[in-house]
Amino acid sequence: MGRVREILRCIARELRVAFDLGPEELSAEDHRLLRIIAAEIARRKMAAPAIFALETLKPLSFIGSQAMVVLGPTITNLIRPELYNRVQLLLEKRVAVEQLILYLEEFQAHPERMEEVEGGLMVGGEMDQGGRGD
Repeated sequence: MGRVREILRCIARELRVAFDLGPEELSAEDHRLLRIIAAEIARRKMAAPAIFALETLKPLSFIGSQAMVVLGPTITNLIRPELYNRVQLLLEKRVAVEQLILYLEEFQAHPERMEEVEGGLMVGGEMDQGGRGD
């Protein structure tokens, strides 16, 4: 009986590690990237549909981030690959989706705050130098 209990503990320990997605906290750089994404969406007047979609699909955010892996080769022609990979990893965290929704709501309520956000997402936009890629 003791051997079976030890095997079950070992399996439980391994499963905890296997499904660990890492820390749920967001770094300052994560917040900056989420603000850039939210500002780009809000500038295009797509905040309301994006909020609706994010709220609806929030439970599936991890699956969506994995779908981004499949779509990566096509999308990276429009968005810089390193940025795309960062967004994909970020969207694995539910807290990031929740924060993106909060930023979208903020920019929808206070459009003037979008001007404070520097950076862009498109190829040719120098995110770290503040260019929008227009």
